[in-house]
Amino acid sequence: MSCLIISVLMSCSKDSDLLINSILNDQTKDLEEYSSASDKKEEDSGSSESEADLTHSDETDSQNYQDEAHIDYGPLKAFPSAYGAGAYTTGGRGGSVLHVTNLNDSGPGSLRAALNASGKRIIVFDVSGVIVNKTPLVVKNGDFTIAGQTAPEGGITITGERTEFSGCKNFIVRYIRIRPRFNTYNERDAVSIASCSDYIFDHLSTSWGTDEIISTSGGVNNATFQRILIAEGNKTGSIMGNSDDPSVSENFSMHNCLFYNISHRFPNVNSNGRVDVINNVVYNWNYRLIRTQGSVQLNHLNNFYLRQKNNAYTNQLNKVDYSYGGTKPQIYTAGNIIGLGIFEDPKADNWELWSTFNSWSYGGKSYRSDTPEPAPADFRAPNSYSLLGSPLPIKPAVEAYNNIVNDVGANKRLNEHGEVVIDQDVLDANYLSRVIGDNPQRYDYKSLTDITNSAHYINFFAGIASTPLNYGYTDTDQDGMPDAWEEARSYLDPNDPADGNLDFNNDGYTNLEDFLNQVDF
Repeated sequence: MSCLIISVLMSCSKDSDLLINSILNDQTKDLEEYSSASDKKEEDSGSSESEADLTHSDETDSQNYQDEAHIDYGPLKAFPSAYGAGAYTTGGRGGSVLHVTNLNDSGPGSLRAALNASGKRIIVFDVSGVIVNKTPLVVKNGDFTIAGQTAPEGGITITGERTEFSGCKNFIVRYIRIRPRFNTYNERDAVSIASCSDYIFDHLSTSWGTDEIISTSGGVNNATFQRILIAEGNKTGSIMGNSDDPSVSENFSMHNCLFYNISHRFPNVNSNGRVDVINNVVYNWNYRLIRTQGSVQLNHLNNFYLRQKNNAYTNQLNKVDYSYGGTKPQIYTAGNIIGLGIFEDPKADNWELWSTFNSWSYGGKSYRSDTPEPAPADFRAPNSYSLLGSPLPIKPAVEAYNNIVNDVGANKRLNEHGEVVIDQDVLDANYLSRVIGDNPQRYDYKSLTDITNSAHYINFFAGIASTPLNYGYTDTDQDGMPDAWEEARSYLDPNDPADGNLDFNNDGYTNLEDFLNQVDF
């Protein structure tokens, strides 16, 4: 049955195709019912989101974005395809443009120098290749946009020491790869976010963390993690919120992400507030899926889980930890699927997938860590919550799988004409081919050698060069827009650095952002 759900780049039997269509049709009907209820809730709460906003696909049909007419996007988002709690982040909008001109760890023209600068800034890339952090890259000054889609062929990869965003607010990170050198003597995340708020990570490729791959700590507020390829950690995937104090974290979204060959935490959710975990794919996990801590109000919707390592599913799914006490958690869970014949009915009662974790008491009953039991029935929310931030278009789980494997990670760039070019590295291509082909690479939880002995890891580090792979387009006035793009538009001047921060078509985005946003179409 390995072809049961996989409908991209694989051929399945006629019977399997019929079953896939049946599952998809059932989920579509359920989704329509959910959307209707959600729309009603939005009306009741006085939301200004229009029906078009709720149904607009993040794979929007290509518009002629080069037209000079006004475009109304509704409430202005970080970029048109931004969704979730961090969707309204402004980043470096209207600020200075800083060019990364080399692959150096520090100094003029380096990424570190651009991130250490202060004030509103948009960071663009004149080179592609691998940046090696000789010391941890700790980002403390917010109000920036990392526009990785501007890098020439090959894109930007960060490796070496850890990358951490610490105590900063209001930032956008798009289309970069973060793959630290595997550390056998010290636990560290590939991407760490500590006490930050109002941010969005979009189309990242991350791997090789020795604790989590991408995680938060401290206070977390108004954050989105979307379209991230999270792969190959020797331990766990992601912690969202503050595991030491769930009360300081709320309003974060994870959607359309893919986890590959990681043991558990997809993600762990630590919050006393609202969280959305929607339309994610998890492939070849080891232990459990999600664990909640705190009095969270969680939407857990239409995620796709495929192939647990060793096919041992007993008590190894979603967990509720109430050891902090306080107000009971409220979890709305529906539409989630576990492939390969395990849990494939989109109408099935998803509460079956939740059980207890740790030792605690509730409702006059004691729960023990050594004997997990079904989660208390009144931890289950009777209705879904209104989606955080800009509501994403929710897909049935099977459809989400097919969509995500075709658009996840740092997989695109823009050329000098603002045209989208597919630009995926060999590591992501390998991960995705194994997911699509249902051919996972063997791994052991906490192994210190599985990853470092793999050919793709060895080849990656053997291929690092200090000189750029490629150089970018000509930008005479250094305003972030290529000369070719400006020359094709009468209202832009390739010799005028001030026109990048103007807004010719009055859509709310600056002229520079109009160029950067081409990657969304």
